[in-house]
Amino acid sequence: MEKYQIDKKYDDIENLKENPNDELIVYFQSGVLVLKINRPKKKNSFTGKMLTLIIHLLEKAKSNDNIKLIYFTSVGDVFSSGNDFNNFQELTFDELIVDFEKFINYLIRYPKVLVAGVNGMCIGVSFTMLALFDIVLASDSAFFQVPFIQTHQTPEGCSSYLFPLYLGKATAGHLLLNGGPLTAKEAKEIGFLSKVFESECFEKDAFDYVLKTAEFSVKSLLNIKHMINRNFTDNLVELNKYECKQLRASWDNPAFKNIIRKFVKNAKF
Repeated sequence: MEKYQIDKKYDDIENLKENPNDELIVYFQSGVLVLKINRPKKKNSFTGKMLTLIIHLLEKAKSNDNIKLIYFTSVGDVFSSGNDFNNFQELTFDELIVDFEKFINYLIRYPKVLVAGVNGMCIGVSFTMLALFDIVLASDSAFFQVPFIQTHQTPEGCSSYLFPLYLGKATAGHLLLNGGPLTAKEAKEIGFLSKVFESECFEKDAFDYVLKTAEFSVKSLLNIKHMINRNFTDNLVELNKYECKQLRASWDNPAFKNIIRKFVKNAKF
């Protein structure tokens, strides 16, 4: 991911101000580092540069005791449609899979509390990565899908293990073998979501919840998260390696390549 340059302004994260022109809005408030995707015309999809910046910011936050937790959300009424297909234009399959494995491993090992605010549609990796977060808040209008089967891909983000574990085998089958969707109500009933708020007041109510959580000591938050995750981390890293190997192989499927060609000109394959 070092191939993307990071603006030096992101080194001083406590003094970052909310900039509505940034594709990733970043600011610090009352112990919370807010990361807000701001690509509504692209359905808040992830770019390679954005994932690089997220890792950079998380690394800076890791050693800063004033940052109690990370809050990840989006602008508008779409959380994210997952990876931007144009990533296949910028990087080769091998480069993409290396970057993706690194990103997921970073979430797996991250010591500070990660909170997601799912304000709407949540698809692909933007959904699977939530199983690696510590608290997941959602709007009652949110819904979740993983179109692996439709796009001739295999599960990623440790979802082949965590979905059956957290959602149950039947729901995992509905998502991984059929594509879903899963509504916010259904996700809350089976315990995947921590809290659901009405869409009209989601932004305020979810952030109030986050600020209240950030009132606790950083030491306590770190310690409890470590206790919860200590038996999972190494196994998830190994699983991520296996899933990425399978995912990389699925990209060589002509059916998958045809799907990418419909959306991307001059893809690197």
